[in-house]
This record gives sequence, structure tokens and C-alpha cells, in this order.
Amino acid sequence: GYYRREYGNVLVRTMVKDLTLAGASLYTDKEVHVNDRLEMKIFLSVNESFQVQGVVLWTKTSSAQSYAGVLFGPLNEEARQLIVEYGFINKSTIEALVDDSSGEQTGV
Repeated sequence: GYYRREYGNVLVRTMVKDLTLAGASLYTDKEVHVNDRLEMKIFLSVNESFQVQGVVLWTKTSSAQSYAGVLFGPLNEEARQLIVEYGFINKSTIEALVDDSSGEQTGV
């Protein structure tokens, strides 16, 4: 995905670490601060993305990476549906991989 500060012109490429209907945590290259307002485009797959605005609630920097927790503003129904579907698709994919690795058959 990408983000930029609400009144900025610089797009920063990012990856989403965690995603919920309420917000996301993002890896950040550029320094962001609590209360910064961000405009984001989040890609759930090559063909699925949504745009949303949010406010930074927290930041964390380790020696290797910086993160920011962003609370989303209002989501349109399409974005809400994409997030819900993405969560269930990933969960079922992970469960299928776990079942396959144990040698158990999965139901169809």
C-alpha cells in the first residue's frame, strides 16, 4: 500500500502488518507522529484495494523497523466488505495449510 500525510505530496510505500475494520498497523519508512492524519491506499491483493483516511494513534521504532498504528476514519461499505472477506480468506487458507501439513483430509 501507500500513504501520505493529509497535506503532503510525498507518497510512501508501505506494507500492512495488521488490518481490522477499525484500523491497521503499518511499516513506515518515513517518520510519522502521533495525531498525523494519513491518506492511504491499501492493497489486499493485486486486484483488490481501498482508500481510507486515518489518524496515527501510536508509533514504535525498533533497530530494524518503524511502525505506526492508524485508526481509520469512516469506511465505505465496499471497503468494509473487502476487509471482512480478506480476513476470512486468509484464515481459511492458513487453516487449509495446517490441515494439509498434518496429513489430514480437509472437507470440500
